[in-house]
Amino acid sequence: MAAKAIMTVSEYLRTSWPDGDREYVHGEIIEKPMPPFSHGEIQILLGALFLRLSSQSGAPRFIPVSEVRHRLAPDVFRLPDLAVFLDDRPKAEVPDTPPFIAIEILSPDDRMTVLLEKLREYRDWGVAHVWVVDPEGRRMYEFNSDGLRETGALVLPEYQITIPPAELFPQP
Repeated sequence: MAAKAIMTVSEYLRTSWPDGDREYVHGEIIEKPMPPFSHGEIQILLGALFLRLSSQSGAPRFIPVSEVRHRLAPDVFRLPDLAVFLDDRPKAEVPDTPPFIAIEILSPDDRMTVLLEKLREYRDWGVAHVWVVDPEGRRMYEFNSDGLRETGALVLPEYQITIPPAELFPQP
């Protein structure tokens, strides 16, 4: 859902919307679809999971944040459903350095072309792990230089961490 509206970066950064934040791409305001319950539930489960993983011996300090504006380029601001930073909080309130992980959780109104563009931007920006979670289909995907592919689990090989579907999807 894109609503054409030319706005400066300064105006965007000073604007808040009563029904949820927007993304900003080259002067255009991009409205995010309103998420259903399952979207919010998985967002919280993932954030809590990363906080729990941080408390394990030998694990890095994971810093999860949801729906926070990230400045990918001078005129591109995205709001990953969940971003996970490593060890240190970003120095800026609107992070301009890539998180370690960017996660998009699908909502019924998401459009594939918009999603793929966003995933490419995350990878090009330097995000190490770009994941997509589909609550309705109970599926997980990773996006890398080969594109989007379904995976049986979300994996951080550098830390020997595997997140299986059972961690995210409640049993029916």
